[in-house]
Amino acid sequence: MKKLLLLLFFVSIELNAQIDISAGMGINFSSMASLNDYISALNPSNQLTTFNSNVEFYGEVGYLYSNSFLLALDYSFSIFSYTNQYAGIGKYELAFNQHSPTVMAYYHIKGDGYKFKLGGGLGLRYVSLSETLPQSNSSKNYTATGFGILLKAEGNTSIGKNIYATIALILKMDYPGVPKSGGTSLSYNPSSIQDVNVNAVSGGIRLGILYTF
Repeated sequence: MKKLLLLLFFVSIELNAQIDISAGMGINFSSMASLNDYISALNPSNQLTTFNSNVEFYGEVGYLYSNSFLLALDYSFSIFSYTNQYAGIGKYELAFNQHSPTVMAYYHIKGDGYKFKLGGGLGLRYVSLSETLPQSNSSKNYTATGFGILLKAEGNTSIGKNIYATIALILKMDYPGVPKSGGTSLSYNPSSIQDVNVNAVSGGIRLGILYTF
């Protein structure tokens, strides 16, 4: 009897897949108005455009509560950098990484050889930023913590047993706020009351692999 129950349990798991695990990378085009203005003011000969690209890596674990509702934890790590070389005095460098864990809720559809998810969520945003000025041999490091919203439409096409190729379109609204270093905010000059924030609106595309079991 115990063996029969165990067999029925594993058959039930096989027939009713409930967990999705996915990973991959993507590219975003982000508008960071305050940071863009700051970089452009320091580098007038090399202006930034309104939207600038950044690369991200992501992973997600989801649990299917019903045929049409999936709850998931999405995590992404995005990278942005800017460099400008000045003749005779060195180069200006600014780079930041953003960690973005987000709790997601999806409307879920599954058919023969495909899965589709549409949803959104809210999560924390943590930014680590470094800036190196011309004629300086060391960088100054800043951090910022805030929140963000992620909206996503994702399609998955079967490429093997329980394995899917993933493509997703995303929209992000991130509000990490003003980066600070030892209580000092990122600003145009130390006495300035005009702080610089790294808030952003982004649109992007992700490609990856999904495994369900």
